[in-house]
Amino acid sequence: ISQTQSKLHTKKVQEQEISARMKQLAKEIETENSKLKKLSQQVIETKARIKKLRKSLNIKSSELKKMENLYRELKRREEEVNRKLSALLSQEIAISMIQEGADKSDMHDAFEQNSDELVFKEVLRTYRKLLKEKFAATKSRYEKLRKNRQLIQNQIEKINTRLNSLQSEQKKLARLQRLQKATLQNLRKKEKNYRYKLARINNEKKSLSKLLQKLKITKKRVEQTRIQPTETNVKVRQIGSSYQKGRIVHYKGPRTIAPLDSYKIVQKFGTFVDPIYHIKIFNDSIKLKPTKSTMVRNILPGKVVYASKAPMMGYVVIVEHPGSLHTIYANLNKLAPKLKNGTKLKAGHIIGRVKDTLTFEVTKNENHIDPTELFRR
Repeated sequence: ISQTQSKLHTKKVQEQEISARMKQLAKEIETENSKLKKLSQQVIETKARIKKLRKSLNIKSSELKKMENLYRELKRREEEVNRKLSALLSQEIAISMIQEGADKSDMHDAFEQNSDELVFKEVLRTYRKLLKEKFAATKSRYEKLRKNRQLIQNQIEKINTRLNSLQSEQKKLARLQRLQKATLQNLRKKEKNYRYKLARINNEKKSLSKLLQKLKITKKRVEQTRIQPTETNVKVRQIGSSYQKGRIVHYKGPRTIAPLDSYKIVQKFGTFVDPIYHIKIFNDSIKLKPTKSTMVRNILPGKVVYASKAPMMGYVVIVEHPGSLHTIYANLNKLAPKLKNGTKLKAGHIIGRVKDTLTFEVTKNENHIDPTELFRR
């Protein structure tokens, strides 16, 4: 009973610790969720900026392509004007040579020839002027276009640099997002594990409380008392509630069989002083170690009121007998088939098996009876 109460207290402490840890985990999960949402928003914003930059890059690339075409066209026109100017210069040189070689004696022909040459020269001069103006205008547009082309190329380089930076940032955010999700998943896994542990502890608590209720045990704070030494040279001390003498009555009914066919009593009923720690202890049960068969038998006719596994006590069977007498069999490692609450038993009915030692207790109206008083001599 003391072990069960201690175990129940331990489970309550564990429950409190796990509940506190679950609260902390809930805060951590909330924080990680907030971080994940923030990262997700940053990823969305980064993608939007990348999309915007790519759109701007496409526009600038289109502008650059148009400028490249215009640049090539102006280059072609410049070459054409240069070619025409060169041709015009060749014609002027040819005319001058023809004029110098003309017959000076033929004045009439020379006059007519000079008149034609003057007209042709004037035409050439005007045409040359127009070509030069056209060349100058083309040259000016060419230079302006070249500067604009360089400007757009610089803008494209800046956009590409910014785009590369944003793409690297996007990869970094995606990596952080994956790590954040993994952290969140791990926290949720821990929370699930704690919930499982908490549920298991609650079940164990229910089992322990049910056992204590079946045994009609209530918690009582026992005032520490100093025990007088049994010998003058041995100091007996009280620690906590290690000593609590129960109410003892004697058995007056018919003697019966023992729960084991062959056994050795390894722990007796009653009060004794621990030889090592000098603690006065009251045993309300006895412990029997089987020497041959490990089968455990019911000792008196009665009805099973409890048959289940209890923490730290193995399987426990409580049998109710006439006259408010109860026999309690604990530390069983196996129950008999079909044994359950309400099963009626005869004396000698096998209720289970014990592997090491059997704890056997007898009570009457919550008073303790030395179990050996029931055994035949």
